[in-house]
Amino acid sequence: MTAKDVRTVAAIGIVRAMQRLSLTSMVALFATVSLLACSSEPEVDTDAGTPPPDDSGTSEETDSGTEPVGEGIRFNPTVHIIDERGQGAVMQTGAWTDAPSPAALVPGGLPDGGVRVYPARHVGVEGYVVPGVPEGEYLLRFNDTLLVTDARQVELRSTMVQRPSLEWSVPTGTALDLRVSGLAPWRSSDILRLSSPNGSTPMEDLRLSTAEHFGGTLPTAGATGLDVRVSRFLSLLDGSKGDSLWVQQLSESAGIDGGHSFTRVVRSFHQPAVPLTPGTATSLDVALTGGTERTVSFSVDGAAFAAQLEATHPDAQGLGSLNWAIGARPGAEAFARLGSHPELAFASTSIDVPLAPYTVSFLDAFPEHWRRVAHVSSSTRVRLTSGGAAYQRTLVLQRADTLEGLVEAGTLAPRLGPVRNLRINGQDATAARSGVGTTPLVSWDPPELGTATRYFVRVTPLLQQGAGFTAGTSRTLLVTSKTEVRLPPGLVSGSHFVVTVTATRGAGTRSPHEGELPLDMAEATTGILSP
Repeated sequence: MTAKDVRTVAAIGIVRAMQRLSLTSMVALFATVSLLACSSEPEVDTDAGTPPPDDSGTSEETDSGTEPVGEGIRFNPTVHIIDERGQGAVMQTGAWTDAPSPAALVPGGLPDGGVRVYPARHVGVEGYVVPGVPEGEYLLRFNDTLLVTDARQVELRSTMVQRPSLEWSVPTGTALDLRVSGLAPWRSSDILRLSSPNGSTPMEDLRLSTAEHFGGTLPTAGATGLDVRVSRFLSLLDGSKGDSLWVQQLSESAGIDGGHSFTRVVRSFHQPAVPLTPGTATSLDVALTGGTERTVSFSVDGAAFAAQLEATHPDAQGLGSLNWAIGARPGAEAFARLGSHPELAFASTSIDVPLAPYTVSFLDAFPEHWRRVAHVSSSTRVRLTSGGAAYQRTLVLQRADTLEGLVEAGTLAPRLGPVRNLRINGQDATAARSGVGTTPLVSWDPPELGTATRYFVRVTPLLQQGAGFTAGTSRTLLVTSKTEVRLPPGLVSGSHFVVTVTATRGAGTRSPHEGELPLDMAEATTGILSP
């Protein structure tokens, strides 16, 4: 990558927000839209490397390195931004000012699981170099990622969909007054959706479905037109810069050919240039139309998902939710997060149905060059206890495909199960344990179903409030291809915590921030642990 290809970013809040979002979603795998509020801006760290403060009382030693800048470990964290036309830009991701400095952490040789820290040096458009790191395995630390690797050249790329020059400051009073006609006769469960992928995640799937969304009163049943003011813009769309808008009606449909019911797009309108004026309300006539619908058939194997969820923890409470969605994504970007927004069709499958058949028809009015994707998400609840206090958490198992892959599969069942026999310092980790230390060894056996390519490890601090625990902030994600990892200093803090190990196939194989379809993931959790 040449200097001309890369532009150093020192003032783009969305890079920071989306970098966090893509990681969190790769593990938490959100199917709902996360609304981003970008109030702070990252800086590109040009410091030669400042040792971070000591972490949680364990030993950490800094080595400034003696290699020339041109040698050592190299990485260039970049974000590839793709707009709705499939065109893109490459920007360098800066180091966060509120995160530990970029560095390579080499374990061993220090007491209590300590690590030797080799600070990274920012070398402009070429990224970072870490001099002096000995050959062998180390942890590369950058923002909220710790990557276990022995590579001397590391890929830290992420991808997001939006217009590169998107503005996140939306003046008060900015609104669209939609005069909608051509509705299919309105029903109480219908949704009016706005989609403008150039506006990033908040504008991929902006839904109007409640009385509040429609100004206090729901549309009249049977109505074929409505007027509504939309002011819930979290990014500033600009038609002169190529931002277009889709307005669509989604309606619940009875099962076809004996299949189960689902929600689908039935009417659509496209405005090539969004007429949004900062600070004022702009009128837009929206003439919805129908068109040729696409039909696909498949089945969701609820019994198979339930069986794998039982293996996430001995106290897993059975299948709690099972959902699927088919959607469209601009271009053919790397699958940086799981999700199918904007969705073309979706449904929640009854957890009491072992095998649910679907024949699904939907209107697909998005550009042909967009990629059609699909995912199935399932979850279970687990009640963990320690000293009489309880913590409830949700564990997730998902699969994602191209739409062609979904049709070819026919029956959608898990392809990858959770890790087995989670251990902490060699002991069973699914029960509550104390005295595990601040740098414990976490290990596990590979999934019984499928072959994992990467494991994501996250430590979540717990805050005790009376007879219960609540989850604290969990930022750092540790990525490894092995079945054990010693937690480095700083990840464990406070009096109680849990460790989540997510087995993945297709996620993080090239970069820890991206994945490729088909993609699978399954979470497993320890019990409540104490240092």
